[in-house]
Amino acid sequence: METEEYYREKIVLRYNEIYEKWYAGFSNIPKAEIILEINGVGNTGYLHSENKIIFRIPDGNLEDFEKNNFSHYPVLWETELLHEMLHGYQFKILTQASLEGKKFFKNYQVNESTPKLFKDVSGFSGNGHNELFYTAIANFYQQYINNIEEFIKHYI
Repeated sequence: METEEYYREKIVLRYNEIYEKWYAGFSNIPKAEIILEINGVGNTGYLHSENKIIFRIPDGNLEDFEKNNFSHYPVLWETELLHEMLHGYQFKILTQASLEGKKFFKNYQVNESTPKLFKDVSGFSGNGHNELFYTAIANFYQQYINNIEEFIKHYI
């Protein structure tokens, strides 16, 4: 069995690849610290006040780390990384929501009308899932897939 450091390094490597694309053209934007908790209790999350991404991975999900098929749909840990990196971008870079971000927020935020309007696509609830978060989605989803609904369903 691989060590915790092996899994953390894998997350950091993928984080750095995405960071270089998303933050090209910006200077002095600090990278988030990656904290990994195997058998951690709770959800993975981005702590913007501390600039940390906390990965909490149940022991049974470690086999996901051996899959590297980002050309189709990403595995669980990669979707969590993308989701938390969107929060990082939201808090570090964005100050205003774009028109597309506002539209996505209106259409995909979690509410009772979402499943009726957009099949089985639902957005996110909780802190930080606002128009700026959806603006971050609008800025990057086409790097992965051209369909916003597929991106929300399968990538984050």
